[in-house]
Amino acid sequence: MDRMTAGQRDCLLFGAVYAPVAIACGGLSMLWAVPALALAALLYSVMRHLLPEGRSLADVLPRWLLVPELLFLIVAAAGVAAMAAACWPGGGSDPLFSLALLALGGAAAWQGSAAAGRCAGILTWAAIAFFALVLGAAVIEGEQPANVGVWQEGLPVWTVLLLPACGLFLPSDKGKMRFWAGIAVYTLLVLAVTFGKGGDLPLLTAVKGIELFGILQRFEALASCVLTAGLFLTLAVLGCSANEILRALEMPAIPGAAMIVPEAALLLWIREIPGWIFAAAASIFWGLCPLLALLLEGHRQEKKIRSKSEKKC
Repeated sequence: MDRMTAGQRDCLLFGAVYAPVAIACGGLSMLWAVPALALAALLYSVMRHLLPEGRSLADVLPRWLLVPELLFLIVAAAGVAAMAAACWPGGGSDPLFSLALLALGGAAAWQGSAAAGRCAGILTWAAIAFFALVLGAAVIEGEQPANVGVWQEGLPVWTVLLLPACGLFLPSDKGKMRFWAGIAVYTLLVLAVTFGKGGDLPLLTAVKGIELFGILQRFEALASCVLTAGLFLTLAVLGCSANEILRALEMPAIPGAAMIVPEAALLLWIREIPGWIFAAAASIFWGLCPLLALLLEGHRQEKKIRSKSEKKC
């Protein structure tokens, strides 16, 4: 089986989250992000605890539910690819950025989860080193505005932080939840340095003109590269999750990489979907449905154990 280690899984999931957090959540209030972050981590923890050892969500969810799960993965991948242009403000809305990312994400899905996990180990640690330097400097130099924002600013944070639930579709060791600590620290740092900043991508605005060791540094181009690499890892997770769903549907002849065709078609109108619809769909397909399926599976297993015990007696 195309199986990752727990460490590779953690690197892949952190890598899949950091770019969408910076792009979709930059400039929002930290106050409303904290409950969204805590709830997303709790939900993931519960689902991970309920998931039987050695199995993935694709093995547990009923077949009739796997089809809409796959369709939402396609929509989500198109939404992630559409973020690519934001990483390079000078490129405007050039669709080539998004199409190139979809092709790279499809290649990662073709190689499988284990290969994506190995690749994530390099890209994620490089991103961690970059953000530790840049965000740390931005926090020291920046000033926080007094405005606390509105509660709706927690919705994009909630939507993005449901992404790690896709990792439960991938075959890997359970491991621990250390990567969630990294996600929490990173998310709060991004929101701290970008809150109140303008521009198409507040993170790029925040890192402009950072001084390190008394020297003015230009980090915008490097930040764009790091964010683009993060979007690639996000698409890798979504594509590899599609692989597992297709396997569970007994359609292995259709690789997850084939999903780039409908994803590319969706790029034409994906930006027209309101954010609250994405939040609601992510809550259903990456939250409510998997949680209920796992609870029902646990109940069935308990009944089987109880029935066997009664027969022995």
